[in-house]
Amino acid sequence: MSELGRLPNHDAVADQETESSNPQPPDTCYGYALPGRRLAQVVVMSVVLAIVAVVAACLPQARPWVVPVCLSLMPLLALALAAAVPLAAIGKGDVPVAPLLAGWAVVLGGAACDIFATVANSHLAHEANPVFRGLLDNGVGLKQVYLFGGVLQVLFVGLTMVLWLGLLKHRHTLAATMPPSGSLLAYFKAGTGGRELSYRQWICPLAYADLPWAYHFAWWIGVAFVGLSVHRFYLALEWYRLVPVDPLWVRLIAPSLVLLATCWCYAAWLRAARARQAVEGAQPLPE
Repeated sequence: MSELGRLPNHDAVADQETESSNPQPPDTCYGYALPGRRLAQVVVMSVVLAIVAVVAACLPQARPWVVPVCLSLMPLLALALAAAVPLAAIGKGDVPVAPLLAGWAVVLGGAACDIFATVANSHLAHEANPVFRGLLDNGVGLKQVYLFGGVLQVLFVGLTMVLWLGLLKHRHTLAATMPPSGSLLAYFKAGTGGRELSYRQWICPLAYADLPWAYHFAWWIGVAFVGLSVHRFYLALEWYRLVPVDPLWVRLIAPSLVLLATCWCYAAWLRAARARQAVEGAQPLPE
């Protein structure tokens, strides 16, 4: 072979350099094939709007509209629950009994303790919940507030239990969308639907393309609601003055720790589940 025949193909080398300097974006096609993607969008949108309504009820500027804003929580949570039921049913995995019953026990126990302590100690006279406080301060009768609160509690508890059930049924699909390795923060980002997003996009989405996958975020909502149910035990203790309540910043320590622990546990479980699938030879979704 002549020396000319051994010369490198400069066009091929240039193409390789171009590909290495301009990496292809990650494959996101798998996200459009996730089971119940549209239902998850309904769940997430309804819950996000409900959170916005709670925040709005705390603003002095929203005082003239506090009552309709607070009442909007009922149809929003009802819509989220209506979408969560078929979303959970789509899952093909088996449901481990112990985690299911443990999660449901936390949800029901936290709600029961919080509701009993609130009613037994205050009859809502010292209720700090911005939604109930907004209704009471704007002329809504006590019986109507109790009725509203009862319906709202049923919807919240039902939604949390259904999402927890759905998470367990969808856990294999969820774990298959996780990266093969990474830090706990990377797994938490992926577990909330931001695997392909940068940290800036994940924390501060400025465009539609920056939004996380609703499928993942719906399950994170379920986990966060279970964490909130754990915090409700602490809220019950506050009514009996068994834990400090003053100054105000002290009351923020417990929910902050519960939220941090919930995030850590969710990320650690996702990483362990992904590693288990790799050992068992399960087929991951595209990188």
